[in-house]
Amino acid sequence: MLMFWNLRALMAARRVTSKKLADAVGRSESGVDKWRGSDVPPALDGTMYGAICEALECRLDELLYLK
Repeated sequence: MLMFWNLRALMAARRVTSKKLADAVGRSESGVDKWRGSDVPPALDGTMYGAICEALECRLDELLYLK
């Protein structure tokens, strides 16, 4: 099984730009663009995944999934 994430879809559904998410989680816009462009989640600590979920108003199981 591999872990994937729905960052691109969640950002689109909630109309959150890379800039807005970057500001909310304290990362660079280019870093968020790299995350958004990948189906595989980057190696982040749990607090960063929590911050992303908070900014996107989603649960962790909506952001990450196994396939």
